[in-house]
Amino acid sequence: MASPARSPRFLVLAAGVGVRLRPLTYTTPKALVEVDGAPLLDRWFRCIENFCARPAEVLVNSHHLHDQLADWVAAYARRSKSHWTVAHEPSLLGTGGTLRKHAEWLNGATASMVIYADNYSSIDLRRFWAAHVAGGAAATMALFRTATPQTCGIVVLNDANRVVDFQEKPKAPAGNLANAGVLAFRAGVLKSLLREGDRDLGYDVLPRLAAAGWPIDSFHYDIGTHQDLALVRRRVRTGEIG
Repeated sequence: MASPARSPRFLVLAAGVGVRLRPLTYTTPKALVEVDGAPLLDRWFRCIENFCARPAEVLVNSHHLHDQLADWVAAYARRSKSHWTVAHEPSLLGTGGTLRKHAEWLNGATASMVIYADNYSSIDLRRFWAAHVAGGAAATMALFRTATPQTCGIVVLNDANRVVDFQEKPKAPAGNLANAGVLAFRAGVLKSLLREGDRDLGYDVLPRLAAAGWPIDSFHYDIGTHQDLALVRRRVRTGEIG
């Protein structure tokens, strides 16, 4: 397995308003919604820490209820070996806009990883990263099977596990293999990929990304609605998932 001794830089997308999770998200940032007593963001931070053999550089974007998110990250940073920064967006830039804003910082590393914070996942970042390095693609997208493909970014893979089609929230999905919101990029890729008008990763950027796909072989849930959140909480409580 490829060693992550030289860690990529991480951009964790945590600025979402969480409209479909209201009224919960009126008072709690979506990324700090709890499952089994811990915020979603905490699970991702531990995942990053477990991945890195050396201290990592992690940038977290924020918007809605920024102070809560910034305080939580600061508290975590005090007990972490890695370097954590919060980038406040007074006006939402969109996922594509956030990537454009921080592209130079991401491109300054040997490689980078982008993570959507509003998922509950079993992904092993070491295995994902090893597959990305071994596959030689400019980018690799983690994937999962979804029961609601109309609400996700749906991909079609060829026999070599390369993405040959991507559609965000399609009305007539070509399948149920979906973007899991974890993407790895080779150094310099974002500089040539991003365009001035890009605002949303799913609609504007990923359809033209020459990426490999890597299916997650255990559980992964998009916490988009109260139904999703209740399902995950119940499965954790009953020991179905960890």
